[in-house]
Amino acid sequence: MKKDSRISLNTRFKTGAIFFFYALFYSVSAIGQLKPADSLKVIYLQNPDTVKRLDAVMVYLHSIPMMDFDARMQVSNAGIQLAVLSGDSLKIGQLFSLKGSSFYFKGVFDSAAHYFYKSVHVLEKKNYKKDLAHTLNNLARLYRKKREFPRALSTYDRAMNIFTELGDSEGIATIYNESGVVYEYMGDFDEAERRYKASLNIHIQRKDSVGISYAYSNIGYLYISLNKYKPAEEYLLKALEIRKNLKDSFALALNYNELGELYSKSGKFAKALDFISLSINIAAPNGYLDLLMDNYKKKAEVSAMMGNFKNAYGHYLTYSALKDSIYKVDVEARIEEVSTRYETEKKEAENELLKKTLDLRDLEIENRKNQNRVQKLTLFLISILLVFGVVVALFIYYRKRRELQIKLDAEVNQARDNERRRISRDLHDNLGAQMSYLIALMDNSKVSEIDKPLLNAMRDTAGQAIMTLRETVWAINLKEISVENFSDKFKQYVLKQTEYLSGIEVVFKEEIKTEKALGPAVALNIFRLCQEAFSNALKHSGASRILVTFRSDGEFDFYFSVEDNGVGFDVENGGKDGHYGLENMQTRAEESGAILKISSQKASGTRVEVFSVNSKQNER
Repeated sequence: MKKDSRISLNTRFKTGAIFFFYALFYSVSAIGQLKPADSLKVIYLQNPDTVKRLDAVMVYLHSIPMMDFDARMQVSNAGIQLAVLSGDSLKIGQLFSLKGSSFYFKGVFDSAAHYFYKSVHVLEKKNYKKDLAHTLNNLARLYRKKREFPRALSTYDRAMNIFTELGDSEGIATIYNESGVVYEYMGDFDEAERRYKASLNIHIQRKDSVGISYAYSNIGYLYISLNKYKPAEEYLLKALEIRKNLKDSFALALNYNELGELYSKSGKFAKALDFISLSINIAAPNGYLDLLMDNYKKKAEVSAMMGNFKNAYGHYLTYSALKDSIYKVDVEARIEEVSTRYETEKKEAENELLKKTLDLRDLEIENRKNQNRVQKLTLFLISILLVFGVVVALFIYYRKRRELQIKLDAEVNQARDNERRRISRDLHDNLGAQMSYLIALMDNSKVSEIDKPLLNAMRDTAGQAIMTLRETVWAINLKEISVENFSDKFKQYVLKQTEYLSGIEVVFKEEIKTEKALGPAVALNIFRLCQEAFSNALKHSGASRILVTFRSDGEFDFYFSVEDNGVGFDVENGGKDGHYGLENMQTRAEESGAILKISSQKASGTRVEVFSVNSKQNER
């Protein structure tokens, strides 16, 4: 059971400002003294806003000890509900992972795997790479615990690839340490030692005392397996010294357990019993059941080697009782599952046999009734066969005709796709390259100070042209574009436009519940329309906050809006001064079969909406 009880959780969540963080910290410190249900009530009363409630719940959750399972479950469930309400996919994924870790520490491995996989699904879909890698590490640890070594290593490899891509040295060190345990279990001690020491070197560079202690512990325990007792003792005592300062109860209990095994194997039985007892004193009150079980097993073995068989027998009974309490539920569940499956299959077989018996009896009765009508039935069947033959011939004819039409349509579509890709390549490779070359020439041009503003303007125009070209290539290069894909592309555009702006907050709101797809022409038209709306908000509104909304649900096939809190304008005269390009936006909306709606009031901001109502809504 050794190192499989270890877990490393990263507490990562965003807060609006330093003041808000400290307010949360001090309020949650007081809340943590209450029962979970009462603490949640306080959080809900103190924070009317869902997002602030969620942040407070996340802080509170990380203050609860891992072994306080019921409290963690209650708070995790509340957090998941708030994360779903606020649409925060990142925190949903984090909370699923935290809930899985709680089940893992309690020994409920099927539920742990369930929530780890739910976390992976959410984080992978939204491309939250760092959190995904940490969840994969937790899942790999579970496979390691279940002795499924190939699956554990492949999952560790996925996590390692992500951490390497992100340049996350802490994550890389963690995977070296965790995967080294698998190689140790598999008997590949050289690879295990290489990974442990690689992890140690990274943690030393980072001055990470927690990581250093775990690397020391792993190397020391490996040397026990290799009968290198002196270096094993040196590494384990180094780890112990660090962990005493950190006051990590689980790590200390594990360290004492490992020292107990070291002294047991090296023949120092009295010393082994002292360290095992120290481990028990920590593991018992904290509910570290796996570790407690292993301690009593070791204590029984050492007592037997010392000739104290009475004590050995008592310790072994305690070990057996703990083992039964941990694994009995799992065994009974598997037995019940097999029994239920067997009873179901047996009942289905009996029903099938009864059905066949009744069918045979009905057939026999029908045969007796039809004996006097054989000739008439024969003639009737011949007529039916003739009709059937004609129907089959017509069916074959129309099917071949349809197949030919499908083939022709496919060839036409293929030709259209090839032409679209050719145009896309020509735009990208020729015009795009030429524009890039033009920009490079302007960057390297030596001009006078008088000509520099003109050159800069030309360069900016060329840059905008390249951006427009890329957006056009993006649209025509796809057969269809999902609303989610559209929203991601537009967010990239918005972030690029506001990259160097200060004093303005851009907020995105997504409610994408259906997989509605847009044609390339429609997507490009709507994209240009939204660009115009966002550009107007930046240039003319004087806003401090812009809200960009994307929706696709039972009410709308698609809905996009740009809303600012700026000065507003007179919509009736908006097209006359030429600032908002309303006529051009209206034309794009009409060409896309969409509805454009602009509402604005002086000093109250402006909202531009473009949407297409769901066809089912129109039918109502």
